[in-house]
Amino acid sequence: MRIYHAGDTVIYDGLVERLREQEVDVAFLPINGRSYFREQRDIVGNMDEREAADLAAAAGVKLLVPIHYDMFAANQGRPGVLVDYIQASHSGPTCLVPAPGRRFTF
Repeated sequence: MRIYHAGDTVIYDGLVERLREQEVDVAFLPINGRSYFREQRDIVGNMDEREAADLAAAAGVKLLVPIHYDMFAANQGRPGVLVDYIQASHSGPTCLVPAPGRRFTF
């Protein structure tokens, strides 16, 4: 099994190909996004919900788990938006939004 934990990141040239080569089963991708105003306050930004879904689908990831949302006021991602978008736009991967503080077994 191959797991990819992105941490703080945005999509960059070559990322899709690198993930595809690794045949990632589970990807933990940030969904808290970025914006001009956050960057002006030196708040690091990441992918948003759609970017994470598109990356996972393009890379052939089997299971997408969103991260970096709902822990701090400045890091607001919307996992429901991610789930809706991935269901409407991609035939895969599966998306799992675990309950906070709960064990995750794959």
